[in-house]
Amino acid sequence: MENKRVENYTRNTYYEQVVSAGLTFLNIPEKVRVQIKQFINRLSTWDCQIAALAQPCPYDENIYELYVDPAVPDMEIGEMLAHELIHIEQMVNGRLDLRPADKGFVIWEGKERTATPYSRNFPWEQEAYKRMGSLWRDIRKSIRKK
Repeated sequence: MENKRVENYTRNTYYEQVVSAGLTFLNIPEKVRVQIKQFINRLSTWDCQIAALAQPCPYDENIYELYVDPAVPDMEIGEMLAHELIHIEQMVNGRLDLRPADKGFVIWEGKERTATPYSRNFPWEQEAYKRMGSLWRDIRKSIRKK
């Protein structure tokens, strides 16, 4: 765990490289920390398998937890991590608040929105899907140079 911004609780150093580069490209403030953890059990929701998930830390507003399914190969997980980093950016900027998600809703741009069942059509998801490809390309180029 050499990077102070990223605490990697998995054995996969690739996750740390991707997340560190992504935080830089997204200009996430230095005070923000990301803890990378692996799912203990495979997580499914409605119609999809979840490979990665970002959420705010319950005890510190500057820490975000990023859960990863270790069964997903590195070649596939990078873009998924980029997607979750965009959600972290949305939370850091105050546009997305997942803290009430256990009650079936989230706060998106100041308004309560339903959060169940999961849908790619949620505005925060549409934004993440739209931006993740270009973020992933930037991250991948950055990692290759090292």
